[in-house]
Amino acid sequence: MTWHLVYTKPRKESLALEKLSEQGLMGYLPLKPVERIRHGKRQVLQEPLFHRYLFIEADDRFLMRRHAIRSTPGVSYLLQLGKIDASVDDELIDIIRSLETGHQGQVEAYFKPNSMVKINQGIYHDLEAIFVEDQGEQRALLLIQLLQTDTLITIDKHHLSKI
Repeated sequence: MTWHLVYTKPRKESLALEKLSEQGLMGYLPLKPVERIRHGKRQVLQEPLFHRYLFIEADDRFLMRRHAIRSTPGVSYLLQLGKIDASVDDELIDIIRSLETGHQGQVEAYFKPNSMVKINQGIYHDLEAIFVEDQGEQRALLLIQLLQTDTLITIDKHHLSKI
């Protein structure tokens, strides 16, 4: 058995993995924790490490029925290099699994230092600012320009949006 790459439809990696597993295929979808702001609240979600890609372990006999893979809900196609199926070594899968394990303790922040943000509420409404750093789970330190002077302010993260 060898590992092959499946290209999925947008945001359908989990569905494709589930449906391929129902067909008896061993699948692997590497995930990473990321921070998202939803309805004004911070959430940590698991997102694919490689958007729109997952790995399946299949033998040549199953790959002869590639129409079964292509017609699986959530799947776009089985990746090929020319007319040859793209395969991945077990060693690379092991490396990806170790990277995934390493990411589990580190959450990818929604707002990144030095990125531009817009303030959506309060006295600074509609001002653009530079995100400096997190100030705990709910607050952020921003750099804004007031009266031609750079000023640091602290504000609730749920009052911010990315630009």
